[in-house]
Amino acid sequence: MHIINEQEIEKLIETMPPKLNESNSIIMEDECLLTLLKYYLFLQQYASDIVTNFSFTHEDILYSQYYWFANFKNKYFSKLGYDAGIEQQEFLLMEKLSNELDGEIDWNLIENCYHIK
Repeated sequence: MHIINEQEIEKLIETMPPKLNESNSIIMEDECLLTLLKYYLFLQQYASDIVTNFSFTHEDILYSQYYWFANFKNKYFSKLGYDAGIEQQEFLLMEKLSNELDGEIDWNLIENCYHIK
């Protein structure tokens, strides 16, 4: 499995310009946080298109969604403080990951999401 990195996401966005549904997004002025959230939303909303048209697997997409959301959450908490809704969303992503991978989660990879700088 592979975490889709920033350069790869930017290339995907260039190739298939998104029309992201941000209606459920948090309104924020912090560009770093906004970029992290957009990466997560892009991977969430275009998962099937990415798997169909590129060499990424469904598993890559799931772990990458979790990675980018965990990155967003960690930076959000450090900059703006705790938010229970964001933490709940992370738990829902973990549940989705577990369900879609039949409980076969790479816990080392998940743990590495918490060591993001």
